Amino acid sequence: GVADPATAGRRTEALLCGCNDGRVFAVDISGMAAADAVAANDASLDGSTLVPSQFIRPLWRHRGCVLGMHVHESLVATCDETGAVAIAAGGSVVAELEHCPTVVQEEQERARGKPRKKAADDPEEVKA
Repeated sequence: GVADPATAGRRTEALLCGCNDGRVFAVDISGMAAADAVAANDASLDGSTLVPSQFIRPLWRHRGCVLGMHVHESLVATCDETGAVAIAAGGSVVAELEHCPTVVQEEQERARGKPRKKAADDPEEVKA
């Protein structure tokens, strides 16, 4: 289609969140041109994986951070250490996914065989 003059050539700075087969992920679109970012957003919404793998980030790596801006409306997704995910729009929580087993299992598998890190040892985990 014809490029929208308002977005042509514009670089986006955002992470998009999506879910595919229970796998919640974030797509880093900060380096993509606007048209590619829109395509990535559409892919994240329909659960497809038409996004180059180098742009996909497991959601748990970004827990506690603002994960994305939807192309049409602001969406904020957060993930805590248990894999619980909340998606909010306009300051209101619109969806809460209590667990994302795939993400949690992957993190546990990475930690398997290593000493469990105590919360106090990880500044990210310390409550203010």
